[in-house]
Amino acid sequence: MSVAYVIAFQVRPGQQDRFLALLAGVLDAMRKETTYRGATLHVDPADPLHFLLH
Repeated sequence: MSVAYVIAFQVRPGQQDRFLALLAGVLDAMRKETTYRGATLHVDPADPLHFLLH
């Protein structure tokens, strides 16, 4: 059985770099899991503080 997650993040102004650095650490840890298949991060072109991870 496959499972997909879609997670929306609304980042506080001025915290984008911190958010991306923290998320990078989480994604690096996830990549080591045997069940990891991939993740894609999107930034809303109309709102650079809104991110979508799937």
